[in-house]
Amino acid sequence: MSKLGRMLGRTRQVVFYWVRKMLEMRILGPPQVYVRPDAVRLYYVFFHGRNPGEDYVPTFCTLKGDYIFAVPFKTPTELQHLSMRHAIPRICP
Repeated sequence: MSKLGRMLGRTRQVVFYWVRKMLEMRILGPPQVYVRPDAVRLYYVFFHGRNPGEDYVPTFCTLKGDYIFAVPFKTPTELQHLSMRHAIPRICP
């Protein structure tokens, strides 16, 4: 905090306060890893239908009261099983 304060021209206490506030607001937090879907052969399929529950994220509620939700899949067989369960998919790589 001291080194950052010197770089910013602020006191260590002010920098500590800013960092704490950003942590509380979740602007800063633990590191996250972004996985390229094409590198791990992971794809998402979007469905439009009834409420899938809390199993799938993201889930969006439409103005009509139905839902749009994304489900990850890796193989065509998985996609076929998902299609039988949730109706016609909208595929997005």
